Amino acid sequence: LPLVPDGEMGQFDRHLQTLSDRLVDILKEEKLTREFSQEFTLSGDRNPEIALPTQAGFDLFDKGLDTRFRPPKYQPVRIEFRAKDEYRICTLDRQIDLKGVTPECIENLFRGKSFSVWDVAEWLPNCDLETELLPLLLQLIEAQMLLVEEDRGIREDSQGE
Repeated sequence: LPLVPDGEMGQFDRHLQTLSDRLVDILKEEKLTREFSQEFTLSGDRNPEIALPTQAGFDLFDKGLDTRFRPPKYQPVRIEFRAKDEYRICTLDRQIDLKGVTPECIENLFRGKSFSVWDVAEWLPNCDLETELLPLLLQLIEAQMLLVEEDRGIREDSQGE
């Protein structure tokens, strides 16, 4: 900031106005605001959910095709359309590219509700279970973008009755 000799505020006020105008111009830049909003939506101050032992790679499909999955709570994801049936999924510290998936499948995987292997097979009817669907789910689990849903909620509900 400029010095204010003898209380003359004219130069000081003009300088503040110039700084203010520059700040407004910077904030109006579409690229800057888009990048900020993308990063801001992924940031969060919550600790990640931990789902052991499945998150460590054990008993991932212990209920076979009835195994249920869900996205972690409080972990925002950004979904970027890359090309036909190709998406990039980003979290604060990870990103993976998925190919051969439909918009419906992407929406259902990350909408916050649980689903089974059967559901994914319905969403991607042209994909092979062994060579495409199970590896897709495994990739999302390893990236901590999906968790295997525990049966604890069912046991708690039945104990309350």
